[in-house]
Amino acid sequence: MDEWMTLNDGTQMAGHAVEFNGQLFLYVRGEMGLADVFQALIDPERTKKITAERFGVKTIYRGYKKLTAVRDEGGGLITAVLNKA
Repeated sequence: MDEWMTLNDGTQMAGHAVEFNGQLFLYVRGEMGLADVFQALIDPERTKKITAERFGVKTIYRGYKKLTAVRDEGGGLITAVLNKA
């Protein structure tokens, strides 16, 4: 897959991130279920730095430490929203 996110502790998630209006929206696809995504993102030490790679372009997001939403959208897509604490 051409879209990956790597959390501060090295955890990798298939998908991509979009920064908008002071929030970070994560779109997670693949093997992780709702509980897995929640557990990965609830710890601010893991989310304080997220490196996203999308089609060969790397973007680093920093300071997003507060998980505010996780949702199973169906069809293997889980969305999450992080705010800066």
